[in-house]
Amino acid sequence: MKCKPIFEIVDVVGPVLDEDDPLVARFLKFQLTAADACNSHPDRASEINALCQQIGDHLDQDRPVDASAQLDELEKLLSGLNSAKTGQPVTSQSTATQSSPDDAAKTNKLAEALKKLKPLLEQAIKLHPQRKVELIGMVGNARDELKNNQLELAKGSVVALGQLLKSLLAAPPTTTSAPSSKAPAPDSAGVTKRLAAISPAIKEALAGPNASLVKPLVVAIKGLVGAKDFAQAMKVLDELESLLESPVSAQSANEGKVVAFTQSRLKWDSARKQVSSELQRLEQAILNTFRSLPAVPQAKLGELENGAKTLYRILDKLDGRLIDKLDEALNAT
Repeated sequence: MKCKPIFEIVDVVGPVLDEDDPLVARFLKFQLTAADACNSHPDRASEINALCQQIGDHLDQDRPVDASAQLDELEKLLSGLNSAKTGQPVTSQSTATQSSPDDAAKTNKLAEALKKLKPLLEQAIKLHPQRKVELIGMVGNARDELKNNQLELAKGSVVALGQLLKSLLAAPPTTTSAPSSKAPAPDSAGVTKRLAAISPAIKEALAGPNASLVKPLVVAIKGLVGAKDFAQAMKVLDELESLLESPVSAQSANEGKVVAFTQSRLKWDSARKQVSSELQRLEQAILNTFRSLPAVPQAKLGELENGAKTLYRILDKLDGRLIDKLDEALNAT
């Protein structure tokens, strides 16, 4: 009696054989062993082939728990057949230690707990398919630990799996973004073309009362293009176009003048404070240099300190008169 070659069975379930899937990888690992067992034990060939077909069906229909259980059964069957032939079982794991009646009860309890997680596992995989390999791996680890009588490790694995499944089921499902049918995302060419189209209007506005409002928007657009944030650049362009299309009223013209005066006052005041700060730094640098020279008498240092104060005479010309004039002009508007 000849058996059906195992490669034909695997060929049937070929479409689901993703080698990154730990169950598929485990299934493939037993192919040659199963083929040898069919040849060595033709009376068991139909049983082996049927079991392989069942595993393929479970993988094809995305039933990882059932597939894992059938793989355990296949491994046990092949190990038993090989042991009868050579006296040395061939398995992927080390030989399990002998268990006591208490251990057997614990093993059955843990196996039952793992089985009860099956519906949660399948639901979690459907909601979060990107976690499938991780979850199947955890199931496989728990089964291996049970098979090797590593009950404490198996208990920890089952508890960890249960907690992870509850967490995944409580989280929102992972969605795969569908191809967008909307217009393509904005790019540099699109922004530049649109900006060039309104260039004459921008030049005209920069010479008018809205210059203080238009210029910051133009600068912002160029900065966003440089940062490759084209979507935001398009939004600022919308704002700029709206501003350019709006009529310039007497009120807006006056507001532009107010903004210009206010900006001039702030710039002058900032420049004056900057000069004062730089003079202080220069004074300290001069004094620190001469203080570090031991040959300079203390009296000379005193004269130097007094002389350094003359640096501030430049501020006499940078007084508040200009600010007063700007305030007068602002109040007159």
